[in-house]
Amino acid sequence: MVGGGSTQGSKTEGFSHEEVARLRHTIATHLKETDVYSKVRALVDDYLRSHKSATQEEALTDIQQRGLLDQVVAEFPKAGSLRYPAPSAHTLDLSRRHLHIRISQGRGFTSHLQLGAHPKGERLALSLALLGCRHVSRPVHSSAEPPFDEVMLLDLNQAAGSNCNGPPVSLRDIMRLSEELRISCIKITPEGQSLLVGLGSVEWRHCLCRASASPCVVELHGPGHEAGTSVGVLHLSLSLVPRPSELDLLPTSLLRDQARLVKGLRAEALTRFISAAKLWWRDFAALCPSHRDRLVKVLARGEDGEQLPVCKFVRPFSGGRLLGTPREAARMVSLLGIQEDSPIGGTAQEAWCNMHTLLTRGCGAKEEHALLLTALLLGFGLDAYVCVGKDRQGAGAAWVVTRGGHSHTTIWDPLNALRYGDGEDMLPLARCPYQTLGCVFNHKVIAANLQADDSLAKASFNTEDPNKWHLLSAEADLDAIDSSFPTSLRASQIDAPAVEEEVESQLRSLLEAHHHQLAPSQHEQSTASSSSMWDEQLGQLLMPALVAYESEILNGVAPGNEEFQQAIKRAVPTGHTFKGYPRQFNHQSAARMAETLMREKVPHEILSTEGQSVCFGLRVKIFSYPEDLTSVWVMLAVKYRGIHASS
Repeated sequence: MVGGGSTQGSKTEGFSHEEVARLRHTIATHLKETDVYSKVRALVDDYLRSHKSATQEEALTDIQQRGLLDQVVAEFPKAGSLRYPAPSAHTLDLSRRHLHIRISQGRGFTSHLQLGAHPKGERLALSLALLGCRHVSRPVHSSAEPPFDEVMLLDLNQAAGSNCNGPPVSLRDIMRLSEELRISCIKITPEGQSLLVGLGSVEWRHCLCRASASPCVVELHGPGHEAGTSVGVLHLSLSLVPRPSELDLLPTSLLRDQARLVKGLRAEALTRFISAAKLWWRDFAALCPSHRDRLVKVLARGEDGEQLPVCKFVRPFSGGRLLGTPREAARMVSLLGIQEDSPIGGTAQEAWCNMHTLLTRGCGAKEEHALLLTALLLGFGLDAYVCVGKDRQGAGAAWVVTRGGHSHTTIWDPLNALRYGDGEDMLPLARCPYQTLGCVFNHKVIAANLQADDSLAKASFNTEDPNKWHLLSAEADLDAIDSSFPTSLRASQIDAPAVEEEVESQLRSLLEAHHHQLAPSQHEQSTASSSSMWDEQLGQLLMPALVAYESEILNGVAPGNEEFQQAIKRAVPTGHTFKGYPRQFNHQSAARMAETLMREKVPHEILSTEGQSVCFGLRVKIFSYPEDLTSVWVMLAVKYRGIHASS
């Protein structure tokens, strides 16, 4: 009883007291089950040990900055359609050492806000990569000062190779992890397309010398030929969790000496490699004058403008549980967009990006597709190499080869996942678009082609034969030049069934408008009878065919074709005609799909169909892969009885 009134049915901030009681009980149960209380106590004790005169408010602020509250919200059980835009949940184990990264603000992001070219609904997001881990931020509204507010927790015990159940890794061991934190900023258009805006990197190990959070400012620069243009700055704070004691902190001079030592060793190794490569090339060119005309790639310019051995752009890594087979990896790579850069062997402006940047922007140059596919195939344990040569039009090209036993080789096209060779489920080598072979390389070796006939069709890939291949191997120097961790893949976040329904609905409206223009009398008949031009059942029957098309690309076989044919025959009455047209897209824009379909002959004919009992079918099927890459299959179909058909 409150104020003499009954509590039954009363409200508190829009909730009844019974609902409030249930909510409190749920929250209390969740906090106990996740052991939040003990984590808070441990964090407070840890903070007070290094800040003996700190106030309660300062301790609570520190807990909030470390991301524990974000973690609690992210892990809290959600009901119904409620969605909390919380950062990715992190498991905070205080027996292990973590790097806590917080991005609090972006400033000066004006270069991409071109006057009159800033459509409403554009968003910005950040992708962070360090020591093999990646984190993608929540998108924020695109503005000059984007309100980024992100937390990333990185397990340093794992990165330093420490025992999973052991104590926190020492700061001296962490100091030896010389890789920089890489940050990419992407712009997401209203259509869902991702565009790379800027790149940056930061030395994060300064936090090994400070008991409190180490603030820093990172300037992002434009990609490629815009590398000299400032895109904006990010404000970060870096700290260790649990915080080290004052006695454990490293002297700034020690960190500076370590960085100077690594930089010196790296420069020496790069100098030795370049000297060895010059002698290697001189010997190769002296063997035959025609060798100088072959495409042999030894050094490549990175996204930061530095020249590096091509081997350093191929870093074997595994797709983990996200990719089940090498063919699935090839399919994923083929879904990346193609960025038209300078051809291989072309101008000095040619530059190769690292794998994190390639995956973040979702597109790359043709040779970058080959680099990524080779890295993934190496991760599957295959003997894979990047091939450099020329296609049938004489342009520079890159593709992939894997070697098996008994001189068995497979040519992989990274742009479309097709395979060429002698296998039953492969295309014949005569149909391969690549013609001549100049060199091959992977993460360990570069080999130039010595064979008199440099055609791909007659090439031997026995690189151990000194009469056929001129080898350059400097594995020790390659390790010293760059020992950074391989990148990792992100699981798809796409709700495929929901996106399918949305795209299909939009595509129906667009195609219906085209049908009205192409066959106005037929459209008027449908309108007069109040019937839709779309047959839901016919659309459903198209689904197995779309699944079979994607399966054929992955596995070389198209299952279920017989059942599909049987279903269509049963659905199409005697005297009627069925036409179907499948089309695959690498994007989810219904407007672009409709535009493409209407430029092609068969869809145009289908939508122009006039006759009796005309019904159209449409089905959209989305196959999702890591990095939110999608293979979108669309089938447009019609069944009808011709105008002149007898009754």
